[in-house]
Amino acid sequence: MNILAQISSDTQFTLTLGAACLIAGSVVTSVWRAANHLRDVKDELKGLKIAVLQCWTKHDQERWTYRLQIKNPALEVPQVNADSQHGSDEKQE
Repeated sequence: MNILAQISSDTQFTLTLGAACLIAGSVVTSVWRAANHLRDVKDELKGLKIAVLQCWTKHDQERWTYRLQIKNPALEVPQVNADSQHGSDEKQE
């Protein structure tokens, strides 16, 4: 007994339409959740960047570099061109 022969064409159309709507809804929901997750990751990285900028001033970086040079005389530390320095000794808020 063929079960498809017993289902009317209207019922087949309704089942097909329902399955298509379910698939489309699943895709939309998945994309929405993925976008929210990426936004959360972006916001977290932004917060970490702000925290690092608040804690790591130019003066701190230079002091760390000088200590590195003193402790490791064989290590070549590249010199920074004075024209290319951006930033200030102030902590950013």
